[in-house]
Parts: sequence; C-alpha cells; structure tokens
Amino acid sequence: MGIACVISASDTFRAAAIEQTEYHANRIGVPVVKSRYGADPASVAFDAIAYAKARGLQVVLIDSAGRQETNKNLISEMQKIVRVAKPDITIFVGESTAGGVIADQVAELSRHIRIDGIVLTKLDCDARGGNAISIAAVTGIPVLFFGVGEGYDAMVPFSPEFVIDAVLPMGA
Repeated sequence: MGIACVISASDTFRAAAIEQTEYHANRIGVPVVKSRYGADPASVAFDAIAYAKARGLQVVLIDSAGRQETNKNLISEMQKIVRVAKPDITIFVGESTAGGVIADQVAELSRHIRIDGIVLTKLDCDARGGNAISIAAVTGIPVLFFGVGEGYDAMVPFSPEFVIDAVLPMGA
C-alpha cells in the first residue's frame, strides 16, 4: 500500500510483549519504538509519534496492553495513551474464538475510550463470525476486518455476505 509507519511497543507489562512486537515488526520491515518493561506506555507512544514526525512517517500503530475491561489500571493506562497520542482512529483487536464476551469487552471499553472499529482475529479457528453480529448489535461499532489465517496478509475486509455465508452456509 505504500504507507510508511512505525509501531509503538506500548504493552510494557505483559511478559514478552515487547519482544513479540519487535519480532513481527522486524519480519515485515517496520521500525519499532520501545522502552523497558514497566515503562509508561503513553511515554512510549509519545516517543513513537515524535519518531514518526521526525522521519515523515504517516502512521503510528500503538500496541497497548490487552483487553481486560475490568482492570481499572489498564483502563486508566489506555485513557492516558489516548490523551497523549490523540489517535485519529482506535481499533479494538480481539479473538473471534472468545465468542460473545467480546461484545461485552468492547461495550465496557468504549465507555472509557473511543473505539472506532474492530478487527476479529482467528476466524479460521472454528469461529464463524457470528459474534460480529452481536458486537454490532450491542455496541454499534463496525467490524472492519477478519483475520482468517496465520500470515500477515490473512485479513479480509468485513462484509455482511461473508458473515452470512459463514453462519448460514448454503446447503446446511
């Protein structure tokens, strides 16, 4: 696509999160801004934005800590990242195998931070995408993409036909 970006390794608390982000970024040739474990995630995001501005990069992808909507410290962290980074778009990435709980997670998180879209991964692992219907009904936030495999290019744009065909296959 020709969009230059940098990744902010702002999940500074989960074991191996920084290394995991760095591993995948290196495989696809994208620079990473990182710090040490326990560092302030918003500070890492701030540094990544400064890095991007200094190099004329168009996009900063901020990898924040998980999706635990009941963790008040995590919610505060995410709110701080949003205050500092002022993102143009905020995307929730969740595993489709989690089922209906994703709708509850997104609904609760969206009470604290703006969520503009959703990416559901692992659609190839037995889930059929039906929870996309639940998420849309409960939250009103659009599902943007489905992850359908292990490769970096294994993403398909959301389409109602894809969900309908997966949930109600012809001949079933």
